[in-house]
Amino acid sequence: MRLKGYPEEDVRSARKLISSFIRAAEEVEEKIEEAGERGELTELVLMVIWNRLDLARRDDEKDVIRSS
Repeated sequence: MRLKGYPEEDVRSARKLISSFIRAAEEVEEKIEEAGERGELTELVLMVIWNRLDLARRDDEKDVIRSS
């Protein structure tokens, strides 16, 4: 819902950038710095990161509930 106000192509690009961070593994910090230098760390990119973190937390909570 938070991303609804952004053009679909921009959201897709932001998601691709975040996916590249995730695939970077040990080099993630370097990738983030490079994106910052290129001006790619926009509000939209940060919102996509926030959404992914939120989903991951919810999945962790579901796992905890299932294992109880």
